[in-house]
Amino acid sequence: AQATLELDRFNLSFGEYSLPIEKALFQARLADGVATVEKGDVSALGGHALVRGGADLREPSRPMNLTWSIGDMRLREILRGGTPEGETPKLAGIVVSQGKATMDGASGAESLRGDGTIDVTKGRFSQVGFIARLARFIASGGTATKNELTSELHGTFTLRGPALEFSTVTLKTPMISVRGECVLYMDGRLDFVVNGGP
Repeated sequence: AQATLELDRFNLSFGEYSLPIEKALFQARLADGVATVEKGDVSALGGHALVRGGADLREPSRPMNLTWSIGDMRLREILRGGTPEGETPKLAGIVVSQGKATMDGASGAESLRGDGTIDVTKGRFSQVGFIARLARFIASGGTATKNELTSELHGTFTLRGPALEFSTVTLKTPMISVRGECVLYMDGRLDFVVNGGP
């Protein structure tokens, strides 16, 4: 069996954030107990995302897999209501990311495994909790430049259950410039080891 789902202009909202989907097209197939998303093409935030995946429904553990490629998505558009004219967005940046992940559907997030990369340029991260806390900690209360979108984030990560482990991460903001390793947990906890400046 095959199915095609096409959606136009809808929003996914959570808290003060809203993900405006311009267009989404999914082509899926079910054969011999294996469900496959052969094509997933999403236009959102001024950019695009390509996803592929599948699930083996024959196995009790229901193993699932996913690959993604995200290009040129603009974070500033994720703030519900947008940014008033003339004001600098609290969250901004152009995002590029690629990666892959697997999970046993029967076990949930604890079985999540995968890896990927993320690059954010022309950014501002004052709304991102762990970055703001890190900046305050290192800069000892300094203030960021308000009118420039100059921050960057580059990282290589591994997904391990409820943790996102960055084996390498480089963060550059008007306040700080560091590289190191970090682990970001789903409950918001952060372990960061600074190796030095870029």
